Amino acid sequence: MDSTSYVAVLESSNQLLQHQTNLLIGFTSVLIAVFIIILGISWYLNTNRIKQELIRYLNDQFIAYREDQKSHLSELIEEEILSIKETLDDSMKHVKVELIRLYAQTNTESGSISPAIVDWSKALVIYNEIANNDMVRHSVENILILLKGKRGEFQLTDVQIGIIESNIESIPSILSPEKEEIKSLLQKQKTSA
Repeated sequence: MDSTSYVAVLESSNQLLQHQTNLLIGFTSVLIAVFIIILGISWYLNTNRIKQELIRYLNDQFIAYREDQKSHLSELIEEEILSIKETLDDSMKHVKVELIRLYAQTNTESGSISPAIVDWSKALVIYNEIANNDMVRHSVENILILLKGKRGEFQLTDVQIGIIESNIESIPSILSPEKEEIKSLLQKQKTSA
């Protein structure tokens, strides 16, 4: 082989080697590009998945917190409504008992003793419910005063006696002597009728 052919073969081999190197570099570049693209897509998908999971988690936490706050607020509102209702009920009892007391006083002043005794017995029950011990005693004293009063001026009916007997059952035990005295006076009213 002569030197020109040898150089030609060498150049041809060199070109072939250069071409294979270029192909290998191109192939490697393509592989690297595909790997980077796959890595980018994977990162993007993972980021979206993590983002969606984070949004879902935060949404679930927010819903749970909102439900907890809603139930807590409902409980507070219900407690407040019950408190207002109790206050109104108590106020209504105070107004009712004051009206009954005024009726009793008016009936006493006008000489209507029988209705006055019934009214004082009704007031006694309500005063006992609202735990106004002074007015319970005052009611008992007024019933006794009226029952001991002028006997010929009034006569209790059986219905009135029944109402009074049922109402005086609410007299506290500390006033049991007065309670027994009222029962005795009511018994006398029954026998004189």
